[in-house]
Amino acid sequence: LPNRHGLEPEFQNLYEKLMAFDGSYFRVPAQVLWALREKSNSRVPGRQVRLNLHYCIGTGNPAGLSVSGEDGDSEAQALLKTIVAGMIYIADRGIFSFAGVQGVVEGGAHFVFRLKTEVGFTCESERTLTPEDRASRVISDRIGHLKGSPHRLAPPMKVREILITNPENPDQSIRLLTDMLDLPAHIIGLIYLHR
Repeated sequence: LPNRHGLEPEFQNLYEKLMAFDGSYFRVPAQVLWALREKSNSRVPGRQVRLNLHYCIGTGNPAGLSVSGEDGDSEAQALLKTIVAGMIYIADRGIFSFAGVQGVVEGGAHFVFRLKTEVGFTCESERTLTPEDRASRVISDRIGHLKGSPHRLAPPMKVREILITNPENPDQSIRLLTDMLDLPAHIIGLIYLHR
């Protein structure tokens, strides 16, 4: 079971609601290739399936599982099929999409997603970091909205961009996006790091 000893009380109250999501590709044996029609970028038949796993951090148990192949579902689409209201979904950069952000919120849940550097964000205000934020490696805490394009509209909602120092590589930062505007920045960082 997950070790909750020493967690901040504010974080402990959220712990049961944390749901990590990841999609991982696996190579499959030749005898099952007949079932797959997935194409790679080179238009060569693929030899992979994707395992989509929902993991409840609070209990330490898998909470959902699906396998994608020919269905064409992206990782974000697979996530949206199983949203549970009240949960907080945590995912890495490969899961992010505007539809995913909107779908999680419309499903009554919250999110902490890691963002790629090219995802546009317009800052409307910057929050002052607390001593707890700085001690937890928070670099910045900004409120704003996502920037889309004429071809891909961003969801019309306020979001929060938080940068934290990468504990595995202190020269790099981790860019997080969340819809939770009221939690302290260091708690958002802890949520992501506990995935």
